[in-house]
Amino acid sequence: MSQMTPIRQVEGSKASERALGILIPPGQRTIVLLRPRALEYDLLPVNQDNSHGTFFWEIPQGRASAIADEMVQALTEHLQDVRIVPIADGDGYQLRMSLGHFVFVVCPRIAGQPYRPLALPTVAEAEKVSNRIRDALVPPSGADLEWYLNSRHFSR
Repeated sequence: MSQMTPIRQVEGSKASERALGILIPPGQRTIVLLRPRALEYDLLPVNQDNSHGTFFWEIPQGRASAIADEMVQALTEHLQDVRIVPIADGDGYQLRMSLGHFVFVVCPRIAGQPYRPLALPTVAEAEKVSNRIRDALVPPSGADLEWYLNSRHFSR
């Protein structure tokens, strides 16, 4: 579903319920993640290289702003369909999304808990969540996708 997505930046405090947050948590190493406000899920970048033994793609804090800019650019050009992927070491399915050269995995947002990929028991349930994510990331006809940057205030 490659398409041009009209987007515009807004202040987080003025963002609508349909806005997409690009979050940069504090720390020497961080993850630049996507937070569709309308959903109870976050999209975390996957370490495609995996040479460091980490599942999520962590980067030095000093690179985070540049990576966030790349993600915003990719949002305007390369939004791809959310893919349903069988879980390698278990039953069920995960959801992954490509955005330019980034690959994200869908994770439930649970306060006080570390991120873990969402595991759905059936393809039908995975399709439902996939459609919700797609709807949250593709604005209705004639509308812009609002996005905001948050590098200071965090809660799940």
